[in-house]
Amino acid sequence: MHHMVENRLLTKCQHAFIKGHSCVTQLLAVLDKWTEALDMGNNIDAVYLDFARAFDSVPHQRLLMKIKGYGISGKIWKWTEKSASSRQWREVTGSACSEWNHSR
Repeated sequence: MHHMVENRLLTKCQHAFIKGHSCVTQLLAVLDKWTEALDMGNNIDAVYLDFARAFDSVPHQRLLMKIKGYGISGKIWKWTEKSASSRQWREVTGSACSEWNHSR
């Protein structure tokens, strides 16, 4: 994270993973903008996206190359590479479990 901040690779709109910026601060910033727009008589259109499976739908080699392009290397690179290549998961509802799924 230090590398990303030091090299200004994140925008000031980034909230997750930044000290003092969380999902809550992001929500407050959005609500502030929406309130301002409504006060000025503007309309608001909102689209909600579910990125829960986004990591699993992105080709991991492409993601790893992009991370490497940001200058991430060494132990963090190896950890990220291993994490991306050895992920497995399954869904559990009550006592029912799906089969194990593996990263591509």
